[in-house]
Amino acid sequence: MKRLFIIVALTALAYTSYGQKLGKANLLSIKIMKIQLVEGKSLEEFKAFYLSDVIPAYEKAFEGLKIYMLKSVRGEYKNELAVIWIFESEAARNKYFNEDASAGNFTNLGKETMERLKGIRQQMNSNYGRWTGNEQDDWIVQ
Repeated sequence: MKRLFIIVALTALAYTSYGQKLGKANLLSIKIMKIQLVEGKSLEEFKAFYLSDVIPAYEKAFEGLKIYMLKSVRGEYKNELAVIWIFESEAARNKYFNEDASAGNFTNLGKETMERLKGIRQQMNSNYGRWTGNEQDDWIVQ
């Protein structure tokens, strides 16, 4: 699992180097996506909606957050997707999530933010598919 994280993190670093540089104190969180598609929808349709609608909505709602989608090209998770969340800092993340970032462990602001995102999540779940994530620990750039 450590090797998987290193591979995903290095991929994310390479990906972000073209548009956004990681800075000291940025907080990274990686979620390996287990996707259950709606019948008749393809992974490509899910991915297109996620990139064009879900990510921009989340980035707008969560101040200080940038999200990237990753696709594994080899190894245990070949052809699977993941997302990497990059917060400006641990403090930016802590505005929305309690220290224990397990599912549903939001601050009051995080709960309000997730409520505002309910429509885009329902649209994704109903029309494209839903996903659960294998959440990794948060990492701070040194």
